Amino acid sequence: MDVQQFNMLLSKAHTDAKCFGLLYSFYYKRIVMQFCKKFGKEFAEDVAQDFFIKIIKSDKKYEYINSPTAWVYTCCINIAKTKLTKENGKILFNEELGAETNFDFDSDFEKLCLDLELDGLDDETKKIIFLHYWKGYCFEEISEILGISYDALRQMHKRLKKKLKNILH
Repeated sequence: MDVQQFNMLLSKAHTDAKCFGLLYSFYYKRIVMQFCKKFGKEFAEDVAQDFFIKIIKSDKKYEYINSPTAWVYTCCINIAKTKLTKENGKILFNEELGAETNFDFDSDFEKLCLDLELDGLDDETKKIIFLHYWKGYCFEEISEILGISYDALRQMHKRLKKKLKNILH
């Protein structure tokens, strides 16, 4: 499935059963196979089903997605994190979900950032860190929750990473 076709199907999936069916038939088995290796078939099927339920229930307009498969897996990873956190009552790190993650810097740096004292940061930055790294929300979801634009959120995150890198070096 090409990028353009994916975006067209996604934009209509919550109202058009045929579009939803095409997305479902293309991605369902791929999602299950990806998560089955690490967590078993039942959990993998739950993640895939939750992903498609969110698509059906969502009436939001998605921005153009340039990497559909990466976006789908990132959404599913976030769903898996939430499910595992609820089941285990603890926050999980990336290695428990495998190599595919929505983080864009290396694992050691992530762990260090998560362990840092957050007292010196403003409340909005703390909320972003909490929602993204602890709760597993993607930036689109956080921008809606906090009521700030997606681009502004990405800029804030970029500045935060730079600030944390400077603190650590």
